[in-house]
Amino acid sequence: MLAIIGALFPVFGLIALGIGLGRFKLLGEGAEAVLSRFVALVPLPALTFLAIAGLTIEQLTEPVMATVVVTGAWTTFAVQLSIERFFKKPQAEANIIALGAAYGNSGFVGLPICLAILGKATLGPSAVVMALNTALVFAPYILLQELVTPRDHSRAESIRTVCLAVGGNPLILSCVAGVVVAMSGWTMPGPLQVLLSSLAAATAPCALVAIGMFLTKPIECGAGAGVWRGVAGKLVLSPLVALCLLAILPPMDRMWTATALIMAGVPAASSVFIVAEDRAARRIGAAIIVWTVGLSALTIPVIVAALAMAGMVDLGPAPLP
Repeated sequence: MLAIIGALFPVFGLIALGIGLGRFKLLGEGAEAVLSRFVALVPLPALTFLAIAGLTIEQLTEPVMATVVVTGAWTTFAVQLSIERFFKKPQAEANIIALGAAYGNSGFVGLPICLAILGKATLGPSAVVMALNTALVFAPYILLQELVTPRDHSRAESIRTVCLAVGGNPLILSCVAGVVVAMSGWTMPGPLQVLLSSLAAATAPCALVAIGMFLTKPIECGAGAGVWRGVAGKLVLSPLVALCLLAILPPMDRMWTATALIMAGVPAASSVFIVAEDRAARRIGAAIIVWTVGLSALTIPVIVAALAMAGMVDLGPAPLP
């Protein structure tokens, strides 16, 4: 367990640094938003491009990973939504609780955790998870939300808006570019490789500091059983669903398996708060994000310990790149 704590210390240490910077406003007002946009627009796409470009055709078309990520997320969403409707939660609140349970922060939190535990070999599978989550979990949810919620514009306009947003997403564009390079066999010039690698190296520390700063924002959080059910859904139900799928599907490479399980247990994404439809749902979404980030310091080591017992994880030190 000490080895696990040691491996994860840089991850939660950087989050703590972000909390300190945000609490004392050492980087000024609104710094967390600027830092988050920087990560999303520059280093994370660069890292994703490099990781995808380095994969083989077989890895790019790995059906088990796609099934675990997409089917796992939507199964978790459906189960959690059914639970919330059983407890008579209003639709908007039930949707956010279910999304919080199903949609993890694979880019800002999951990737650094996987790098800390698994090393750079996890870059490829982590990039695949991030792309699948964005394109086949979050984007369809937004589309469904647009279609079922009364709007001032037509459904065709809603579909068009969502498609443009997804098509212009830097993460999606970097994935497409990476796939093109991987399939073409093109070798990047050395200076370009160094430039992109330098940008990519900023992803993990900047993302974790941004998460810590986000936690200090004066966001009104909700309370109650619904919040705790959402927290349990994200940190317990989601990895259990992934584990069940991995148990019944054909085996994957152990690095891909470990990445899939760790990613399934990461905290809820900040997007859960952003897409909430009303004040009550936003309060619940904010609480789920905050509590899953905090409690993941306890649950992630359990997942890693289980992987170590299964011989899938080497607990030697693997520093953030």
